[in-house]
Amino acid sequence: MKLETKAIFLASIIALISAIVKIVAGFLSSSILLINSAVDSFFDSFVSFLNLFVLKKSSQSPDSTFNFGYSKLESLAAFTQGLIISCIGIFLFYKSIMKLVQNNHNLDIEISIFAMLFSLFFTAIIVFLLYYAFKKTDNLVVKTDMQHYKGDLVSNLAVLLAFVFISFTNLYIFDSLFGILASCYIIYSAFLLIKQSSYMLLDGSIDEKILCEVVQLILQREEVLSLHDVKSRQSGNRYFLSYHMVFNKTLSLNEAHDISDEIENLIKEKFKFNWDIDVHFDYFDDSN
Repeated sequence: MKLETKAIFLASIIALISAIVKIVAGFLSSSILLINSAVDSFFDSFVSFLNLFVLKKSSQSPDSTFNFGYSKLESLAAFTQGLIISCIGIFLFYKSIMKLVQNNHNLDIEISIFAMLFSLFFTAIIVFLLYYAFKKTDNLVVKTDMQHYKGDLVSNLAVLLAFVFISFTNLYIFDSLFGILASCYIIYSAFLLIKQSSYMLLDGSIDEKILCEVVQLILQREEVLSLHDVKSRQSGNRYFLSYHMVFNKTLSLNEAHDISDEIENLIKEKFKFNWDIDVHFDYFDDSN
């Protein structure tokens, strides 16, 4: 088993254990905020397990059925996760509101604090494991998972501080209020996930700044008279780019190919992505 696979697998197992501890503690302590946090941890574990599948499948080479490979699986998985998370967030928002309306503020604060300390400790271990794996492998899926758990580390710390605040003030109504805020955050995170994954599924262009720099890099070559029909998209960690370059007709096809190869190497050297570049040669601008 590769290091990146081991790291993500361990992260998913630890996140699942943390989620189980929090969900049990949430029901024992009657804390809607802790249950919100537990759902978030279950989602973390699910995402890590899904990343194991994506890591294996999306790296497979293109075949006769899927000519561009399986890299869109990552976006499709993220879109599905976003829909599921948004539904969970709406349900938790409803439960928080109902608890507030019914004036039900029974809460065992000691169990809640213990559960969050447990979760905070193990989330820190996950971040360390993924950081180590990323430094060794430079894998983008591992980096994405690591960034996600970093956000979860901050979220767990915020929930812990909320419980400490409640324990000092005895204002148990804040469990419901913080629960509403947490569910809103879950819904917002799901919206961002759906938005980003939809953009990739619909073949949205790569970052405009990167694309402009690539175009400038190509036009720096004096042999390139002009450039047109520039198209780009991103699928998972692969960047697809196609364009038409206009050369002077005195250049041979072999010379044009050599120049094109040099330009491709410059693009790949400057932007450390997994590029798939398709170039068409023209002796005149046929874009009009």
